[in-house]
Amino acid sequence: MRPLPHSYLISIGILSREQSKKHIRLAVQQPPSGDALQYLNYLKQTQSVAVEIEAVNEEAFQKAVSEFRRAQRSNEASFLEQKLANVLTIAHENGCSDIHFEPSKEDIKIFTRRLGQRTFLERWPHEWLKTFVNILKIKSELDIQATTTPLNGQFSYSLPKETVFCRISILPSLHGDCIVLRLHSPNQNKSYDMEPLLQTAFAKAVLEARPGLWILSGPIGNGKTTSYYHLLNRIKHQKRVFSFEDPIEIFHPHLLQFKATRDLLAEPWMRILVRQSVNVVGFGEVRSAEQLKFVVNAALTGHCVLTTFHANSVNGALQRLANFHYAEEQAALFLGGILHQHWDETKTEKRSLVLDERIFQH
Repeated sequence: MRPLPHSYLISIGILSREQSKKHIRLAVQQPPSGDALQYLNYLKQTQSVAVEIEAVNEEAFQKAVSEFRRAQRSNEASFLEQKLANVLTIAHENGCSDIHFEPSKEDIKIFTRRLGQRTFLERWPHEWLKTFVNILKIKSELDIQATTTPLNGQFSYSLPKETVFCRISILPSLHGDCIVLRLHSPNQNKSYDMEPLLQTAFAKAVLEARPGLWILSGPIGNGKTTSYYHLLNRIKHQKRVFSFEDPIEIFHPHLLQFKATRDLLAEPWMRILVRQSVNVVGFGEVRSAEQLKFVVNAALTGHCVLTTFHANSVNGALQRLANFHYAEEQAALFLGGILHQHWDETKTEKRSLVLDERIFQH
């Protein structure tokens, strides 16, 4: 006989304590319900195994059910922790930048993205989703009770060879939370040749800490963050560097990093940058007019400012500035240069960047 679901058995007052090929032990709430008696009678008539019944009162039964469900959740969480570790390891070892968890009514489809191309990885049962989302929320210190609003956070995960930093985005959908993990690691730049980047006039100007706003642009998942950290890391010993990020993608032990909260972006920080003798200001990614105002003011005060934009070309980055009410003529007052980068899709064995730059003379 195919075992009945635990949820149904509990609803009729039966809890499976132990089960093997020769023995079944059940806790039965007293007095037993009609459905419970019918099920027990059916077991005795059809099963060749020994059936042991433990009669318990309602309080003891509910306590046993609570312990069973707690153990069940713990076992499921441990199992899904291992599934997460497996997916992260596969994605990291294959040089993937993202992992996408997409729920439907029946299941959860998992995709990885590498060099802008998505690949189907595996499929999970839909009933795993709630526990899996809670695991991610706990790791990212997000509110487990928040189930109807988009959430963003981050966590780190130790893999056999190094620590991977994961930025997480959770977006409620019709069939459950849609999840994206963006992967970053300190050794990520080893997966492709950085020399072409360092040979650009853009990179040389940043490494010389030339004043102005220097924008790394490119589509999502095309290495902007990796290039951003690589340039700041090369300059951090020669110049005083502050990096403002929301969230902080990768924690660098020798880089001064600050979470770019709204309070931190207030006007007094312009004076603090001067008083702190900062040479280079990094800003992880500009997404709002408030953030752009901060980096523009920092550039206008004579700092070298490095940031990233999501854009499809140099002209696309200029258009984004225009959308924030900085026409090209105005932008020329503070703009040092734009370097657009995207993966060379003709090369699949080793990561290679296609670079396009425009330098603005002050």
